Amino acid sequence: MRVESGLGQVLATDAFFRNVFIVFQNPDGGIFLVDGIGSSTLLRAGAELGTWYHLDVHVDLENQRVRARIDDGPWSAFVPFLAPITSIDHVHLRVGSGLTPTLVDTVAYYDSIYVTVQEP
Repeated sequence: MRVESGLGQVLATDAFFRNVFIVFQNPDGGIFLVDGIGSSTLLRAGAELGTWYHLDVHVDLENQRVRARIDDGPWSAFVPFLAPITSIDHVHLRVGSGLTPTLVDTVAYYDSIYVTVQEP
């Protein structure tokens, strides 16, 4: 993920479009993991605009939780899901925030997106 200006997001939802997790970089330089409730965990402070960051997200469906890390650093603590989730059906890569994320001053790039599944 590379954010040039504004706010860039990676948002995953289930089949009912309920939030599973959100990772975003804000213009102030913080990269956060947000659970479905809206509580946030700081993944990296002082992130610079225009710099690529490698984002890993570990979704634990069996235990109903998610965690993340930046640039192969330490994993965050697990964050519980708001509601019972059985799958991730959509991953949205977008700029801005809110129901209509249309911020003309935001530029974000995403590259090399991989999804791997580990059987229990």
